[in-house]
Amino acid sequence: MFRPLKLRHYLAFTRAIGLKDDEVLEGSEIEVDKLQDVNYLVDSLQSRVVVMNMMRLTENQYLGFEVGRQTELIDLGIVGHAMLSCANARASAGIWVRFSNELLGSLVKTVLIEQENGGCWSLIFTGDEPTKDPVFRFCVEELLMIAGKLGGQLANQQAVATRLQLSYGPSDPELYSRYIGCLPEFNAKCTKITFSAPSLDVPFRGTDEEFNAICVQHCSQIARQVAGTSPLIGRLRDYLLSQRGGYPGLDEAASSLDTSPRTLRRQLQKHEYTYKRLVNEVRLELAKEYLASGHITPKEVAYLVGFKTADAFRVAFKQWTGVTVGQFQADNSPNL
Repeated sequence: MFRPLKLRHYLAFTRAIGLKDDEVLEGSEIEVDKLQDVNYLVDSLQSRVVVMNMMRLTENQYLGFEVGRQTELIDLGIVGHAMLSCANARASAGIWVRFSNELLGSLVKTVLIEQENGGCWSLIFTGDEPTKDPVFRFCVEELLMIAGKLGGQLANQQAVATRLQLSYGPSDPELYSRYIGCLPEFNAKCTKITFSAPSLDVPFRGTDEEFNAICVQHCSQIARQVAGTSPLIGRLRDYLLSQRGGYPGLDEAASSLDTSPRTLRRQLQKHEYTYKRLVNEVRLELAKEYLASGHITPKEVAYLVGFKTADAFRVAFKQWTGVTVGQFQADNSPNL
């Protein structure tokens, strides 16, 4: 479930081109009057229905480009404010990666990858059945436009894409070149765009550390509410993510969160969690992030997520995911 902010933007777009709300929402069971309710949530299936309706009604298979081109920071709500007030592009991209799904309703997940050669950086887009799903292509085209446009605006310099890899089949390469600035590589191993500019370290004009902290805190609070998780467990998860491999016991974690072990244990039990399960979820999330980067060996990943040996990590990873580390890397590592 997620907040329907992106759907509100879609309806504003379709109204501007003369489409009626009931046509765009047909079959989604979304109530247009509730879209302004901060507590109203929709699911991915409902959002997919809306996107399919938009493409059908406009008869435009490249509609994602048009929607993305008309997206402004103001359309991103509190996430946009958080991105604008960041110190640099790295922090701003991190905000998008962290909150765009639950808070905006993006159907495609984004991973930020920094290249070893320095300067260049990439965004990898993942979703369901990307090789044959028209909704995935719509979302990718939308995000490509948003990344280039808003990334350049935030950094106050032109975004320069140097490589575009698309996991889906051939389309109009000239259209991609015109919108993105480089010819695409179709049927690639992953869907990925690489930028040489702006640098992830370029400072933002709108940097406001205090305001940014408020925005990020608010985003985190909303994300926890959407996920149905208690604020305390959300804080615990953020705390564990910040440890990056050195995971303390429950008592130490409770002390760091200014609560008692008993209270923390009770909250975990209330939401059908154990401390060990939450730690393992964090370790798995980080392990996937490291492995997908393509730059870190399984042995290094094992150490980074708190395992003493690579063999122990491989066994645990197979138990957690049902696939081997090698299989996961083959399916998810970027094609550099």
